[in-house]
Amino acid sequence: LILSEARELPAPPVFFGVVAFAILSLLLYLTLRIDKITNFSPALPTALFGGTFDPIHNGHIRAAEVVLSQRYAAKVVFLPAGEPWQKGSTLTASAIERASLVSKAIASNPRFSLSTREIERSGPTYTIDTVREYQQEFPAEDFVLLLGSDAFNGIPT
Repeated sequence: LILSEARELPAPPVFFGVVAFAILSLLLYLTLRIDKITNFSPALPTALFGGTFDPIHNGHIRAAEVVLSQRYAAKVVFLPAGEPWQKGSTLTASAIERASLVSKAIASNPRFSLSTREIERSGPTYTIDTVREYQQEFPAEDFVLLLGSDAFNGIPT
């Protein structure tokens, strides 16, 4: 629009202002209530990082750091397996030793924590059991599962 040709435009009817206000109000309401409507939590999930960690190494730590920095999760819980059914007797360190090494390796990051629940469980440990426990204990939280490539490649389906 050229300024010399500018002219005053007529004011829009009040009806359009009311409709625009109603639409904006509805959008704001839906935005504030979307978690209730869709059961979607705006909070980031917790990453459950299962593995044997035999031993824990920089690749494990870096993977967990990337999950946090890319905002895939708010925190990472390291879950060393007690008796991993797929590893058999090939472990070099005991479950307690592996948990101790994980604890030392993650100590500098406040968004990392250690859970020994799989070590405390008797018999072979299955990640799905741990995931179900977390879902029952923390029903309002969302979870993502973080696995090493060895565990991921071992999933047959």
